[in-house]
Amino acid sequence: FEELHGKMMHPATIQAASVFLEGLGQPSQLNDRTLLSAFLIATHPAEVLDDEQDKIANALARASLALVASIQDFSDIAASGTAAVEDGKVRDCISLVHSKAIAYGELFRLWKDADLDKLIGNISKSAEQSWMAYLS
Repeated sequence: FEELHGKMMHPATIQAASVFLEGLGQPSQLNDRTLLSAFLIATHPAEVLDDEQDKIANALARASLALVASIQDFSDIAASGTAAVEDGKVRDCISLVHSKAIAYGELFRLWKDADLDKLIGNISKSAEQSWMAYLS
């Protein structure tokens, strides 16, 4: 987990993700770090998402796997040569990656917002408990 996280935070990796997104037409819900998070979630879902009972987290884990698989398929097709470009496979694959990226980006936003709400709720609860202990 730490090794992958370190590689993802490397400036060259972030730049490569940016270039990939530009070529994809950069879905507005996705930036370079959000794209890279899909790889981290796909390989280490328990460490990243924490709550296995959370429906949004489970959907995000599935979406990250689908996005990573579509990117791998794109990479494989692109590496296969010009025949794939001529028969439209690359265009179809790019379209699939784009749609998976949009879905992942939206689920990532929902998960992040829900996680923030949970954090704020926990902080508020701790503050209330601290004040109650202080006042008593």
